[in-house]
Amino acid sequence: MPKTRGGILLPLLSAGIAFQLAAQGQTDSLHHDSASSAAVAPAPKRPAALTMPLAVRGYQLRDSVRLGSDAAGVQYMYTRNKTDDIAVFVAPYRPDDKLGSADERSDYVLSDVDAYYQTLELAARQGNLEGFRLLHRGSDDLHTHGHSVIAAAVWAIFARRGATRPVFTYYATYALPTEAIRIRAELPLITAGTEGVPEFARTLIASLAAQY
Repeated sequence: MPKTRGGILLPLLSAGIAFQLAAQGQTDSLHHDSASSAAVAPAPKRPAALTMPLAVRGYQLRDSVRLGSDAAGVQYMYTRNKTDDIAVFVAPYRPDDKLGSADERSDYVLSDVDAYYQTLELAARQGNLEGFRLLHRGSDDLHTHGHSVIAAAVWAIFARRGATRPVFTYYATYALPTEAIRIRAELPLITAGTEGVPEFARTLIASLAAQY
């Protein structure tokens, strides 16, 4: 399964060195495997189009870029103070993504986030990230508006080789009913802190989950 991991497009990383937002096809229903039958769950109610909030915790929606076809998804860029950028990628699932159970959705988001973590770990081992400190890696589920949104995230602090100031990096994948939401940021620690971006992500996802 491909891992998908300002108007400046932030670098996209995948398993290995770089993650990709691969062409993704939308599935109309989620399938539940059963030992006794192959019952198909009712398709979740999907909004005609997700409406992205114009402002989230001090960040303003600046622009959006469609990444090729509808199946590839859309990148939205949120900006604060004209310098701090958070990229949000919205893309439908591929038809072969296994998402029928909570365990499968959990595996999906954890695998996606782990691919991003591996790129950080490799860069740290190679000496490209100095003072690397992992703050969180793993599940980051959200319960909001009657939905339990399965998610995983990683965030850490480091300084890129040759840089004088540390940065805070964040990457998360949220499994909404019909789309995956991926959020990525790398911001100066002095302005971002360690809680602002995770709270941005949870607030944004709560707004999107309310539309289902």
